[in-house]
Amino acid sequence: MATVYDLAARRRLHARIDALTPEAKPRWGCMSVGQMVVHCDLHLRHSLADFPVARMSVPVGRFPLNLLVIYILPTPKGVVTMDELRDPVMENWNDARAQLKTDLDRIGALAPGTEMPVHAAFGRIGHHAHGWLAHKHLSHHLAQFGV
Repeated sequence: MATVYDLAARRRLHARIDALTPEAKPRWGCMSVGQMVVHCDLHLRHSLADFPVARMSVPVGRFPLNLLVIYILPTPKGVVTMDELRDPVMENWNDARAQLKTDLDRIGALAPGTEMPVHAAFGRIGHHAHGWLAHKHLSHHLAQFGV
């Protein structure tokens, strides 16, 4: 798995985002493609400390389970998400997709060692774990829509 801090990996994610269409249907789950784009952007903004989210009381928020889930285990389909990221509203397709790509580049530009916010689900994780998780989360949802 790659990290969003790798420029080549970000370019591949950009290409996959560009391949999405407003008509895309999910292979699993109930989000529309527009909701998925906004959901993924909100997750990136959470890692950028631009979108505060209440801490979840889930067992994956503690070491070592948090790192096992981030780095080793595959993301299950239908996993519980943060309330604030559930059922987001997309207002404009082109704007939402452009914002996702912009925020992907913003997180990708963070310097190693940057102090990262506490993740609502995974607790205090470092810069590298945030980058790995951001890539894993976005890749999971792009695959959900066949790209």
